[in-house]
Amino acid sequence: MVDKLAESTWVGFTKELVKKWKLDPKLKLDDAVLVKTLAAYDKADKSKPEPHLKALDELIKQIPELVKTLTKRKKELGDKPFGDAKDKLYEFLQEAESQHKATTAKAAQAKAAEAKGKGEDDEKEEEETPALLTSKMIPLLRELKKGEAVMPFLMALAGKETVVLVSRRAISPARGKLLKEQMAQPTGLKFIRGECQYENSALTFVVQSPGAALAKRLRQALLDQTSMRWKVRVRGEDGVVEEDGDEEDETRKPATAHQLAYTQRLLKLRDRYQNALREQHPKAVQFKELMDQANAKANEQQDHAGAIKVLEVLDKALDEPARTQADGVNPGGAFKARLTAMLPRMKEIIAVGGASATDIKLKASEAGVFATKKNFDQAHRLLDEVAKLLGSSGTGAAPTGTQTAGQSVFSKVAFEKVHLDWDSGKKTIEGRLAQLNQAILADADVPEAATAAAKLSKVLGRFNEGLGDALDAMRNMEPGAQRKAAAEKAAAIAGRYLNYLASDVLVSHVDENPFDIEIAARELLSQPLNELQQKLATLTA
Repeated sequence: MVDKLAESTWVGFTKELVKKWKLDPKLKLDDAVLVKTLAAYDKADKSKPEPHLKALDELIKQIPELVKTLTKRKKELGDKPFGDAKDKLYEFLQEAESQHKATTAKAAQAKAAEAKGKGEDDEKEEEETPALLTSKMIPLLRELKKGEAVMPFLMALAGKETVVLVSRRAISPARGKLLKEQMAQPTGLKFIRGECQYENSALTFVVQSPGAALAKRLRQALLDQTSMRWKVRVRGEDGVVEEDGDEEDETRKPATAHQLAYTQRLLKLRDRYQNALREQHPKAVQFKELMDQANAKANEQQDHAGAIKVLEVLDKALDEPARTQADGVNPGGAFKARLTAMLPRMKEIIAVGGASATDIKLKASEAGVFATKKNFDQAHRLLDEVAKLLGSSGTGAAPTGTQTAGQSVFSKVAFEKVHLDWDSGKKTIEGRLAQLNQAILADADVPEAATAAAKLSKVLGRFNEGLGDALDAMRNMEPGAQRKAAAEKAAAIAGRYLNYLASDVLVSHVDENPFDIEIAARELLSQPLNELQQKLATLTA
């Protein structure tokens, strides 16, 4: 720990650093801004929280900036001088944060005393709306993160469902109804009260009951309600302390455009969705399935673009009247009749094979699943997509690049072209990933990005090597059973490759890297891989 957080302490340290390691006396450490900030801190009135905190905030901001600057000059300074300077700066940062925490605690006590007494009178003036659990709770959580406040919370538990309300004021028992209304099945409902504060880098919930097995549920509830990830700690009266998850560093991982779009659409839909559940809408089960699917894509797979598409389907479903027998239509019979009418053309395309045949089988199968669940709107939407695929596949003649009876129309020239397209895309991605790795190495603050880029490079490398070997083996064979088997192997690898690009969150994470380096692995590789798979299908039919 430093003896004193002051301008003179830092200036004295830099002189000793030059002397100790025999550095050039003219060497500049790019510390002019920090020296100026320390001078302002020295002059700040420590007896008043506001100027003291303002000076500390600036120090806490500038110290990491100087560490970043010195990191880029590490070779110039030398490992040992750089290490000493970095350690001293982190000592300053620790002292500044310690003072900041003590000062904000005093300020929080004053604010808490001022807020006390407003309680339920003010709460009655606030509209009872589900937004209290979503958009209106976000600024409260950010305020808590500053360490300046302690806020009451109310948590509702029922089965696997959890809903939490954090409030600036005392929470009346009547608010329990609001939490209950957000649950699909509030059987066995239980409420837990307590206080919430931010301490030791975690959102800490102090509960008036045993605290075991609550942290994970609280963290997931906050994620579902606000789309924010927190490290959560729970302390119970039984002495149990439980933690779950790591908090996202919002300064290091800014929300992507897809994340923001997903959150906005979710907040826009949530009230209508909850009203539909409360009013026991005929399609409530389907609505919940779609919302669960959107939540899974956004929160578990980090596929926010996919989650948005699901919410778009939910948005339309909320606007559409239910298809019922009261309308004079048997929805099950109508779906079956439509599917039966499409079957001959479907069988024709599937017999030919190719990528469109795979899509047709998949979508028709999914439509059948939704029809079984009586979600006929979604089933018909999938049949609409099947109809488009059937139409784009021609009017009955075998698509280009397939085999007809007794005649092979496999084009080696066309195959070599798509093979070159894939190889070109592969090399472009490899170059961009190398460029991203160089940017990561120059920035000491993004270990997660380094791990993700390295992992993606390794996975794509395995796919590229396996597919390349399979294609080389196939091209060296004469037409016949052996070449057909080799083509099937290559097509299977291409299919797995496409599935990985389409579904794995790692691809999205690296494509949306914080360095503004275009990777576009999914976009660059998917099209040539699709075309390659279709050409290979002409050898496997």
